[in-house]
Amino acid sequence: MTENIIFDLGCVLVSLDDKRCMDAFAAIGCGEVVPYIANHRTEDIFFDVELGRISTRQFWDGVRRMCRTQCPGDDIVWAWNQ
Repeated sequence: MTENIIFDLGCVLVSLDDKRCMDAFAAIGCGEVVPYIANHRTEDIFFDVELGRISTRQFWDGVRRMCRTQCPGDDIVWAWNQ
């Protein structure tokens, strides 16, 4: 049973490294994603997946369409979590 869930919406507890995330997407052949991360966009599939509006599978498919690739879903999740 889960008693507490902690949300860190301002990089207070965990410091996120945008460059590491951008480098990871470039490394898996999804460089088209980099401008979304660099500009801290709050729309489209990136915001929707963070808010739980779309499934992980829908996120994978959106990134694949954006990048015109068949990159494995696990690689996309790995890059996003960098």
